[in-house]
Amino acid sequence: MRANKASSIAELLRSHYPDARCTLVFSSPFQCLCAVLLSAQCTDAKVNRVTPSLFSAYPSPKELSEANLNQVEGIIHSLGLSHSKAMHLIAMAKRIQEKYGGRVPDSYEELLDLPGVGNKTARVVLMECFHQPAFPVDTHVERVPTRLGLVREGLQPAEIEKVLEKTFPEEEEALLHHCFIRFGREVCHSRNPECDHCFLRDYCSFFSAKNTSFKTGK
Repeated sequence: MRANKASSIAELLRSHYPDARCTLVFSSPFQCLCAVLLSAQCTDAKVNRVTPSLFSAYPSPKELSEANLNQVEGIIHSLGLSHSKAMHLIAMAKRIQEKYGGRVPDSYEELLDLPGVGNKTARVVLMECFHQPAFPVDTHVERVPTRLGLVREGLQPAEIEKVLEKTFPEEEEALLHHCFIRFGREVCHSRNPECDHCFLRDYCSFFSAKNTSFKTGK
């Protein structure tokens, strides 16, 4: 039953969002890494407004590793957490330049060695730039599968990631990751999800529980 449910959900997501993809704009693993670091607690749209200036001023890890902290912070100040993000960007670039010869590493363990890079950032870079199977968990990928009943409530992101990787085929992980994000942004909002217009509500544990409570007056 669970496998059939997951398969049906995946089919509906693919049919509604066949072109789902990362909305951050970048043209290299280095730019991708910078953009994902900047996206913490910030929208992709806001990140995309500042990265052209950042990438123009610092086109490679070498230039960024030698950057002035205040100047980097000034470029990204509108994103929030600008001081810590600027520090991480410069430290990350220095590590890439000094330890990896200016090349963004393509292994999970080496990416985690970079300052400011955690599990989600590493998984996104591996998926987007090196086409490795991964199911990065952001706020949408955490919320939506939980509401659908694909994962238990209360699981940590790393645990959710493992469940989703076991639930869906490797070749579908990247697309479904972006489908969940798109669905979370457009329909399954954190507050006031649009359940009445949801094409997944027949499979949704959250909607079923809410509907039952309404009918019973609980």
